[in-house]
Amino acid sequence: MNQATGTVVSIDGDCGERYALVEVAASTLCRRCAAGKGCGAGLTAKRRPVRRIVVAVPASANIGPGDSVRLLMKPRDLLSASVLVYGWPLAGALLAALLAWNLEASDGAAALAALTGVGVGAWLVRLKIRGEACLERFTPRMLV
Repeated sequence: MNQATGTVVSIDGDCGERYALVEVAASTLCRRCAAGKGCGAGLTAKRRPVRRIVVAVPASANIGPGDSVRLLMKPRDLLSASVLVYGWPLAGALLAALLAWNLEASDGAAALAALTGVGVGAWLVRLKIRGEACLERFTPRMLV
């Protein structure tokens, strides 16, 4: 399981469902990034060293602003999110470039088709992650 530690910024919601806004140092979200051996996504962490994540608070949790909490995400879900975010646009680029190649388009047209494929893939990802089931699956859970 992938774990990170964060600090509760605020708690919102009623007695039934409460949510916490948690600040997590971007470098602690991934062990490889923390070691400086990440995939390159850590480059964006230099621009935004702290990430804020909204997490559901378990009913048994007695926490407040300033408390330290541990967040957990299943490795399988993390891998699925990576495939979704990186794989779909890449697949779109490859398919569009392959189509342009089959149509014997010029190099410039093939490059434009690949960029269009990336855009379509990213748009499809955006549509997919708007679904509630997808958001629930890819949102870290708080450990009590």
